[in-house]
Amino acid sequence: MLLLNEHAHKPYTAAFTGHRSLPVNTAKLITETEKAVISLIERGVKFFGAGGAVGYDYLSSELIIKLRDTKHPHIRLIQVLPFKGMESLWNHEQQQAFHVINNMADKVVYLAEKYTGNELYHQRNRYLVDNSTHLIAYCTNINARSGTASCYRYAVKQNRNIILLTE
Repeated sequence: MLLLNEHAHKPYTAAFTGHRSLPVNTAKLITETEKAVISLIERGVKFFGAGGAVGYDYLSSELIIKLRDTKHPHIRLIQVLPFKGMESLWNHEQQQAFHVINNMADKVVYLAEKYTGNELYHQRNRYLVDNSTHLIAYCTNINARSGTASCYRYAVKQNRNIILLTE
């Protein structure tokens, strides 16, 4: 498997995980995510990995693009996608947003050529954690049976530096 970036070192890499459903008013979540990202940039983080899903992955990817294109041109967005065509079951608006973000990302990594089962989503989450030192997690219930909570718990077991946002 490829690292998030062949030239990246884990101390300089962070990943995102979060729910597909966002609060109605996302202003506080965006502000808290930006504070977390800025704190990591100030600690030398340059590479940010996101999983390409609807919801928090979009929000965090858009934030990294905005920061890269305005105040922090040295940071990079790496989209880590579980398989090619993952957006095919989404509505048209979601698919358009997916393609815009991927086109603006500095790198896109596909872990599989096609869908072979839901395990690919877990593999994507583990890949993000395994190739990062830091995790910014938007998780409202760390004990839930969800991909986000599972990713958070995996990052805890892997002794990652975690910034937990709960709304």
